[in-house]
Amino acid sequence: MAENTSWYIKRCCITGVIDIPVPVLTFAAMHKFSELARYNPERLDRHLELSQKWVISEFLKAATIQFIDQIAAEITHQNIQVTKE
Repeated sequence: MAENTSWYIKRCCITGVIDIPVPVLTFAAMHKFSELARYNPERLDRHLELSQKWVISEFLKAATIQFIDQIAAEITHQNIQVTKE
């Protein structure tokens, strides 16, 4: 079995999550960060100064490619991930 390289927790592994597809939640989070960066950068700076800033940083680094992978997986019904070299 291949090692899971995604930074996020898969829905199948936890209970009590919002019943909205992961790509929709990812897109909503990306939209919120974009909105903060454009219209309220001071608030975004405050978030990035917190001790949990690593979560935001990891999300922003991985979200775009993982979002594309999630959409491709939904369309093709295949597990699509970038391989490590």
